[in-house]
Amino acid sequence: MKINSPAGNFIITFEKLEPVDGNIQITGKFGAWDAKAQMSLSEFFGILRMAMTMKMIGFFAQALIRRKPK
Repeated sequence: MKINSPAGNFIITFEKLEPVDGNIQITGKFGAWDAKAQMSLSEFFGILRMAMTMKMIGFFAQALIRRKPK
């Protein structure tokens, strides 16, 4: 994922999701640095709600149709 901000432009990669202390821990890299982020369940469900709009469902469906088999 690419982040463009006044603080700079960064590439963020996600390598692992796991439950930690009642939250979801995301392990990956923020630019060149190893990073861990924690997301609450309410934040996670908020992202799911945003992804379940007709516009996003259509986007996902088109991406699956265009996907080339491995």
